[in-house]
Amino acid sequence: MTAAARSAVRPDALRDLRALGGNVHGLYAAAGPRGVLQVLGVARTPGEIAQAERLALRFGTRTRATLKLLDRSALVLGRELAALARTVLFALAWAFGLALFCRRLGTALGRWLWRRPASVRLRPRPDFVVAIAEGRHGRDATDRPEADRAEP
Repeated sequence: MTAAARSAVRPDALRDLRALGGNVHGLYAAAGPRGVLQVLGVARTPGEIAQAERLALRFGTRTRATLKLLDRSALVLGRELAALARTVLFALAWAFGLALFCRRLGTALGRWLWRRPASVRLRPRPDFVVAIAEGRHGRDATDRPEADRAEP
């Protein structure tokens, strides 16, 4: 008989029902019995009841006034603002990725279209370019004649 009872009860449904009861209990603790009745009158899904519990934990005794003023939008507003922020951040990341892709594509196309001939690419650098690159582009103290040196 216990095996038949266990097979008749779905654990997922009981888990959801237990979560709903916990949300209603938390709502009762934060907003009181009238707040629970008001939320149950406004909410349509168990997820909205969980949102109302978070709202009640944040606003405390002002929860009923918030629900009275904003009605159902108090439960939906947070979710919609989060979706809006997520969409804006995704759009910014996409635009940044597009800019990086266009930069890389332009560089690759430029290098492909305006290639230097092999003779220019393999030609060694002149000595003065190497000297400038290494920081040896000025006259050293040993290069100056003795007349230019001033002794204190």
